[in-house]
Amino acid sequence: MPKDNQVDYETMERVMLRAIPAFEEEEIDGWLLRYAGAYTGRANSTYIASTPPDLDAINNKIAVCETWYRQRGTIPRFRLTTVKPFPQIHQKLMNRAYTETHTIQIQTKNLSDHQPGNFDQVKFSFPAIDEWVRDYQALHGLEENDVPKLITMLSTHPGTNCLLRMELDGKLVGVGRGVLDGQFFGLFNFYVHKNYRRKGIASDMIKIMEDWASDQGARLSYLQVDSDNPNAIQLYQKLGYQTIYEYWYLMDSS
Repeated sequence: MPKDNQVDYETMERVMLRAIPAFEEEEIDGWLLRYAGAYTGRANSTYIASTPPDLDAINNKIAVCETWYRQRGTIPRFRLTTVKPFPQIHQKLMNRAYTETHTIQIQTKNLSDHQPGNFDQVKFSFPAIDEWVRDYQALHGLEENDVPKLITMLSTHPGTNCLLRMELDGKLVGVGRGVLDGQFFGLFNFYVHKNYRRKGIASDMIKIMEDWASDQGARLSYLQVDSDNPNAIQLYQKLGYQTIYEYWYLMDSS
């Protein structure tokens, strides 16, 4: 059971993989290759759990992964973390003209002592998958060819969806998505209309979803945030989230 925001690395990684399902996966000697039609980096990258015994083996394994992704018409991408940075693999990828992205923080919050909020002043609902995806598209600008991919992800992961729609003065102003997986609750796809930001809407959405998750038995909430998004990081810190580790991608730029 997660306690005081503490959860072991391997468990957290497995939970997040389940929340963002790939359409195709293949494990090759401790490296998990994932593909989902090139929608989201998390479902279209190689997760590295171990390092090969020598530099030649690293090069050979990278080449196998590159071929796998190019056969599917997408750019090879590798994911590394501060827990398992694998410097030799990192350097080999940089030598092959890969580009390193900014880091993404994994943050968690203990829900064991969660207290429900009061949201009488806002209107919110929990729509069906298709309706929520269209709301998300309207606010975020999701490409039309990515709509069925997101619908498939929401329909096939093993957890329970919490899809939130927020209205103000009769207008759609925000959406958010949560995934309940046992005692873990992941927050994803939060977006607030640009004309309604800094009005507490994002904070209310997160609290509403935490209420829902706590009622369902969740004990740990988690989210992912870009390290170059200081406004979001500040909001999550105010709500009690703490960074437990970070990850980044190396992408083929040749």
